[in-house]
Amino acid sequence: TFPKAKYYVQEKCWEEACNPNERCHGSHRAENFLPIEERGQLELLDGDTEIMPGLNVIVTDGHAQGHQMVMFNHGGERIVFLGDIVPTPHHLNLVAISAFDSSPEKTLEQKRDLLSEAERKGWLLVFSHGHDVKAGYLERRGEMGYLRPVDL
Repeated sequence: TFPKAKYYVQEKCWEEACNPNERCHGSHRAENFLPIEERGQLELLDGDTEIMPGLNVIVTDGHAQGHQMVMFNHGGERIVFLGDIVPTPHHLNLVAISAFDSSPEKTLEQKRDLLSEAERKGWLLVFSHGHDVKAGYLERRGEMGYLRPVDL
């Protein structure tokens, strides 16, 4: 679809997709991702990586080995595409973790750190599976945190 695109994937995630276990077999279909390797569009990564100035991928292994989120820095704003570590606004609750996560305890720890920093620094969070709410800012009102949704 995008013949000039490069696809940046963590090597651990690629290996897991190419050799899925029984639990992940249905969501890793080789015909969906092997063509990018065959066309020479695949860039395998090993850890947090700056793709270009202002665009970084950060490994968040809790959902799957090599899962990554994408961080954009534009001017004074940071925009974070969360991927599957916080796939929907309903997953902002620390203990709301997908049954598909391979390491739920790691997900919990990473979410705690990530969401605390996002609130403190005013990051715009973008949800990979958000239906009604696709993005927003975490804010605090007294003791309660809440999501202030924004339109994209």
